[in-house]
Amino acid sequence: MAEEDCDEPPYGGPAKVVRSYVASPPMTSGQEDKSFRREVERGLTDEEDQVNRRRVMFRDGDALVSEFDDSNLWAHDPNETALDMIESYKQECLAVKVRPIGKVLEQLERLDDLSIPIDTLDLKGVKLDSRSCEVLEAVLSRMQMTTLDVEHTSLEDEGVIALCEMVEFYGCASRINISHNKGLRPRAWLTVGRMLKKSPFIDMVNVSYCGLDDQTLTLLLRSVRANCALQVLKSEGNSLAGKGTFILMAAMKFNENLRELYLANNQLGPEDGQHLGAILRTNHTLHVVDVRDNKLQDAGVRYICAGIAEQQEGLSVLNVSSNGISQDGVHHISAMLPCTKSLRELNLSRNLCGDNGMYLLKLGLLANRSVEKLVLADVKITCEGAIALAEILAENKYITHLDVKDNDVRVAGLMALQLAHRMNHTLLFLETPKSFRVEQRDRQLVRDMLVEIDRYCSRNVQEKEERAVQERRRQHEAQHVQQCEIAVAGGGQEETGHFTAGSSDAQEVDSCLAGSLDNVYSDEPEAEDKDPFSGTIMDDNEKPTSLTMMEKSLDAMTLEKLSCRPSEAEASAQQDTSVVDRVSSPNEGAEHERIELDILQQHAATTSNVQSEELPDLVGSPSVEGKPEQRQGVADLQPEAKESPPPDVASQTSMPLDLAAEVHQAVDLLDKASVSLDGPSHLVN
Repeated sequence: MAEEDCDEPPYGGPAKVVRSYVASPPMTSGQEDKSFRREVERGLTDEEDQVNRRRVMFRDGDALVSEFDDSNLWAHDPNETALDMIESYKQECLAVKVRPIGKVLEQLERLDDLSIPIDTLDLKGVKLDSRSCEVLEAVLSRMQMTTLDVEHTSLEDEGVIALCEMVEFYGCASRINISHNKGLRPRAWLTVGRMLKKSPFIDMVNVSYCGLDDQTLTLLLRSVRANCALQVLKSEGNSLAGKGTFILMAAMKFNENLRELYLANNQLGPEDGQHLGAILRTNHTLHVVDVRDNKLQDAGVRYICAGIAEQQEGLSVLNVSSNGISQDGVHHISAMLPCTKSLRELNLSRNLCGDNGMYLLKLGLLANRSVEKLVLADVKITCEGAIALAEILAENKYITHLDVKDNDVRVAGLMALQLAHRMNHTLLFLETPKSFRVEQRDRQLVRDMLVEIDRYCSRNVQEKEERAVQERRRQHEAQHVQQCEIAVAGGGQEETGHFTAGSSDAQEVDSCLAGSLDNVYSDEPEAEDKDPFSGTIMDDNEKPTSLTMMEKSLDAMTLEKLSCRPSEAEASAQQDTSVVDRVSSPNEGAEHERIELDILQQHAATTSNVQSEELPDLVGSPSVEGKPEQRQGVADLQPEAKESPPPDVASQTSMPLDLAAEVHQAVDLLDKASVSLDGPSHLVN
């Protein structure tokens, strides 16, 4: 009990209140028990919080780090074996006080080499809590795998976050399967989306039957909208009808990497088919769309087919089985088939197509050249539908796999398929119904037809292998021929370079001769400077004997004719005679050729200074009498005769008529001598 005393201030101020407290009476035994119980409960609560709180463990706590080491702190011994990894995993489990997972130990014991990635680390059906996921770091940090399968493991947010961080950091898996885990909240899906966005090595994720709603689907598809490296997305059984497909459409608008989309059993209706059609219309990178076990019906299939027809190329597999499609929906599919060039597989199983649907489908398949696999299991067809399919097989040369299981096909329909298969050499697999409702007398006939169908399949497979072998052989031969052509072309270039380098002196002689005598008797204009003897200059040692003798005769005749000229001509003739004598000896070499070149230049200068009357055209003019044989011989020297009249060579030179006649005679002698040689190629290029 508190008592209050009031003291009067000395100068009339407010009174000062002084409180004094009385000590509380001692607690009874019952009150002490309650207080102790509250303290104990508070302590237990603190201990539970400490147990549930995540801890950070340091392995070598006593070791002090005095300097920074830039080596990989998470690298393990390359010589570590599977037994070492198992021992490390058991120690981690002992430190955290969890029991090692027997399924993990069994798979680790079968390992031989840790450097070789395994196919799958299978944890399917094992209950994983947060601590069980944390100790898996001892395994995920030491080995590589293709698929990490944690399907149906009752994962929680903390466990998913730990696994995603390990996969993102160590890069230990490229395919993640977390399906059938419905206890995950938005925080876990945010971590999964971040892992997909930051891990370019992950190409597949399976989130089927995880109870995704609009919020969690948005968090997951952020990575798809960011165009991550993900190529396969499986989201089956998540009830994405309505707003879910709209979110998916918005995410796929900016994605260019996703190749396969599986949306089976999501209760999709005709409106969702409109969203899927919009995806196919704008996205040309999707190769597989699986929307089986939904409720698209004819209207939804119409939107999908319109999107495929507009893209023309891109989609290769379409599975619309078990969607309540009737013959009206088959009509839309048949109209789409002639427009697509990339569709390889079409699955219409468990729909209400009927026989009329097969006749409608026939029109589209006959105009299509891309569909290779056609699955029509349980589409309610009878013998009439089988006959329509037989007509397709008889004319279509592209279908390699046909499935007509679980249909009411009897003897007539099976016989039509068997006859069509006999004419078809491309169908490799024909799956027929397992049971037939036939009479007792027709059972053996059905068995025989099934045996024939199997034989035709084996025949077609063998023929395909033979065609593949022939194609490989043809490609090998074509490659060999191409290599030979390249080798020949390279050798020809080397020979051409050698010939050009070795005949530079001969080219100089040709250029001089072209200005002296050769152009006078050419049928082509002088502006072209074409030398009929170019490329035929040979060394004295290489010339045939008959050709050397004819050249000597030509020089002798020319010198004899020039002997009647003035003294300059006589001196020139004497020099020419000496040159002939020197050239006739084969041991003189290039020095004789240079001397001959100088003499020929002097001879050309001398003959050009002789004054004579203007001469008529010696080649083309018929006014020269008694020279038809000579003109014919001159014309034979030209490899390609031109239709245009030759130029007036009389205006280009002033050679005397009698000298020209002698030169013509010498040329005729050369023509006759060339017959005894290998051909005129020794004289004319």
